[in-house]
Formats: sequence, structure tokens, C-alpha cells
Amino acid sequence: MRAEGYLTTQNRVEKTRAWLDEIHDRTLSRDHWRLDPAVAALLVIDVQRVFCDPSGSHALPAFAACVGPLAELIGAWRTAGRPIVFSRHGHGDHPNRSVHGRFYKSVLDVRDPEAALVPPACPEPGDLVLDKDTYDAFYGTCLSDWLTQRHCSQILVAGVLTHLCVESTVRSGFVQGFEPFVVLDGCATSSERMHLGSLVAMASGFSGMLTAQQAVQLCR
Repeated sequence: MRAEGYLTTQNRVEKTRAWLDEIHDRTLSRDHWRLDPAVAALLVIDVQRVFCDPSGSHALPAFAACVGPLAELIGAWRTAGRPIVFSRHGHGDHPNRSVHGRFYKSVLDVRDPEAALVPPACPEPGDLVLDKDTYDAFYGTCLSDWLTQRHCSQILVAGVLTHLCVESTVRSGFVQGFEPFVVLDGCATSSERMHLGSLVAMASGFSGMLTAQQAVQLCR
């Protein structure tokens, strides 16, 4: 299935407003669920060449419109001195023995150049680069302990793919006691239908929603 370019720099503001309206119409109010950067970590999920570079074998055209807002958010978060996590998806030896290998015809090898992080995912000293081999960035990793050690009770999540690794990580974080928030214009997937469906599902059950600009303003 060819990925859709449903989000562009030209329609991003209009689309984001429409998504927020749809979420508002289809879910209960979560006005009490507020992001506080003082207790939150930013999780940037799987911004890798395979998905987020136009030359990637599974490139997501919609992600191009997320680059600017996400870069601004990462910069603001870094200036505020708050924790940042960059996850990186890939499989090592015998990948076909994993459940991913059995479900998909092929999986991404961690040694493949396509597994590399690409801008705006540019880790600096003190950031956590988290390797994972499934959708959930918490599963089988140090993420929960790392967040707890830094007194983070909230997670602000962006990246790809909205309905797979982003949603799985958000759902898992909620179950483990963290308060999740999703940057709805800092995430992308293969179609608007999947993107919006995932946003509505997360907003209805376990996450707050906000734009990159709203999150940046809270950092100031």
C-alpha cells in the first residue's frame, strides 16, 4: 500500500484544527489532563531513514510536514533542560524468528543504513537513544526506569508510525502509570484515516492531545 501525503506544510494548520475538532466531538473532555514540562520527558519515536527520509523504502510523505514543528519542539525542550528520548526500531540476528518476522515479509535490520536516525532526531549528550525490536518503546527496555530516575511522571510523544509504535508506546506508558500526551502534528503514518483513527483512540482512552506549538509555548 502506497503511503499518502495527507499532511503538507500548506495544509498543516487546517488539518490540525480539523483533527482537534474531530477528537473533541468524539471523546470526553480532558481539560484536567494538562502537560507540565517540569515533570515530562519528550519521546521521539522511530524518526529513521526508512520512514522519515524521502528516499526510505517505507517513506511516509506526510512526515515532511512534521519536521519543522518537531525540530522546534525538540529545540525548546532542550533549552528548557528537560529529558529527551529517541527510540530506534530494528532487529538483530535471526529477525525472522521474532513475531515481527513472522507477521511481516521482511523486517528492518539494526545494521541497515535505513535504521539510522535522521533529522530532526539528532541526539546530544544526555539524551537517551533507545533501541527496540517491537512497537512498544517500554517493552524490554530501560525506559520506565530511566524516566522514574529523572522524576518524570508524564511523557510527550511524537514520531512514527502514529497507529503502530506511537500508539503502542502511549498505551503502554499509561498502563505503567505515566501520563501521556501526543503531539498530533508531530506524528505521521501511511494514511489520514489511520492517523486520525489512532488519535481518536488514544484521546478516548489514555492520552492528552496538543500541537507542537502548544507544547513549545508551555516550555517558555
